[in-house]
Amino acid sequence: TKRLGLELGFDDATSYRGGAALLVTHVRGGVVDQWNQEHPSEQVRVGDVVVEVNGIRGDNDAGEHMMKQFKEESEQIELRLHRKVSDVLLEVLRDDDMQEAIQHE
Repeated sequence: TKRLGLELGFDDATSYRGGAALLVTHVRGGVVDQWNQEHPSEQVRVGDVVVEVNGIRGDNDAGEHMMKQFKEESEQIELRLHRKVSDVLLEVLRDDDMQEAIQHE
């Protein structure tokens, strides 16, 4: 959604542990960009998966209800995101400080 600065994808193939999920396909401006600037270690990124919106999660039928939450006018929206383990491992491998810490273990 433009207000948040997120573009999300949803289809029957998008799921997380058997439940509904929304794939983050673009992050552009908006509240999410501000969040990313203020929380560099917790940034929302392309490829992240939204698994809960305002407490709504569940089976694949919940995906449409989750999308509706983005369209409703409200002051606050609460998201639960997950990132693939492979993406996290790649971050560790690219981080020189993490590599140094691992080598000293």
